[in-house]
Amino acid sequence: MTQTSHFSVKKLATLSGVSIRTLHYYDKIGLLPAERRSSGYRIYSQDHALRLQQILLQKSMGLSLEAIKQALDADDFDATAQLKTQRAFLVERAEDMRAMIAAVDATLAKAGEVSSEDLSALFGGFDPALYAEEAEQRWAQTDAFKTSRRRTKSYTDADWTKIKSEEATIWTDAAAAMTSGATCDSEAAGKLSERHRQHIDQWYYGISGTAYAALGDLWESDARFIANIDAYAEGLTGWFAEAARHKYLTI
Repeated sequence: MTQTSHFSVKKLATLSGVSIRTLHYYDKIGLLPAERRSSGYRIYSQDHALRLQQILLQKSMGLSLEAIKQALDADDFDATAQLKTQRAFLVERAEDMRAMIAAVDATLAKAGEVSSEDLSALFGGFDPALYAEEAEQRWAQTDAFKTSRRRTKSYTDADWTKIKSEEATIWTDAAAAMTSGATCDSEAAGKLSERHRQHIDQWYYGISGTAYAALGDLWESDARFIANIDAYAEGLTGWFAEAARHKYLTI
C-alpha cells in the first residue's frame, strides 16, 4: 500500500480502539514493530494500520499472538486471500450471532412464565458449561481442564449460585472502576485482576499470574466472552485484559 502519511501511537490507538499500552507491547514482541523518529518516538504508517487490522481479525478467529506473528511474517502471506477467508468467517459468525439473538428474544418473550430466580440463571455471567464440548475438544489434555472438570463435578446448585454471584460482583466492580476513570495500570485494576485470578484458582484450577494474564487474549478474541463481559460496561473486556497484563506481565 502506498504510504501517504505517518501518525503517532496515540493516533493509531484512537483510530483502532487498541490501547497505547497494547501497541507498545506489540512493538516490543515484534508483532507490530513501529518506526522511530530520531527523538525515539514511535511512528506508524498506513501499512502498519493494515497489519494491525490483520492482527485484530486473526485474534477474533482465536489465534494466539505467536501464531499471528508467524502468519504475517511468512514469505507466502497473501493479505487479499486472508481478507477473503476472514470475511467468510465473519459472515458465518454473524449468522450464528443472529441465531443467538433470536434465541434470547424468544426467551425474553416468555419471561413472564418463569421465576425471577430462573431469569437470574439465564442471564448471568459467562457459564463455561455452555461450551463444554468445545472446551473439551480444545483443552481436554491440559492439566487445568482436567482439574476444573474434577472439581466442578462435585459442585451443588448452591455452589454454582455462589460462584456466579462472586463472578458477577467482580465484573460489576470492574465496570464501576472503569467507568469512574480508573486506568488499566491503577491499583484498583490490579486488585480486581487478583480477585478474579483467585476466583478461578479457588473454584476451577490453580492458575499463576502469568497464565492468568494470557487469558486476556482469549477474552478479546472470542465474541462470546466479549458479549458477556461487555454486558457489564462497553469496553470492559479490553480494559480488564489490559489490567491483567499490566498486573502480571513485565512489559
